[in-house]
Amino acid sequence: MRDTRRNTASCPTTQTLGEIELMHKFIPYLISSLVGAVTWLAIGAWSGRSEAWDSDLFWSVGIIVMIFAVIFISYIWPERSWRWGFTIIGAQAIVGLVQAFPHINLWPLSLALFFIMSLPLVILATVVSAIKRRVDDKQSA
Repeated sequence: MRDTRRNTASCPTTQTLGEIELMHKFIPYLISSLVGAVTWLAIGAWSGRSEAWDSDLFWSVGIIVMIFAVIFISYIWPERSWRWGFTIIGAQAIVGLVQAFPHINLWPLSLALFFIMSLPLVILATVVSAIKRRVDDKQSA
């Protein structure tokens, strides 16, 4: 009997293309999670505070880093861009929870504050993705 399977070494298969597409969808989550976690950890370590938002650096440098990250990610991946603001702050919430454990008596209040902090980033991401779509529409016209 003749072997009818394709030689996958010379050309990509549908599965390989699907894996590439999945990786393309995973990259913005990875970038935004890393930005959030590294910002939280770096500012906490640099300032010597157990929680990064207790430092002035968080509100001056950290927020700016997160803003630029949201602008970049939302421009490159404009579909459902609201996710990137939530992902950045969500990563900080996870790191903050791990650092604070087992002293998490104020954790519900902290989650509310993390949610409120994410809203400006979500709005910014939505605006940037709308601008990106408008630029793409003008270029295609």
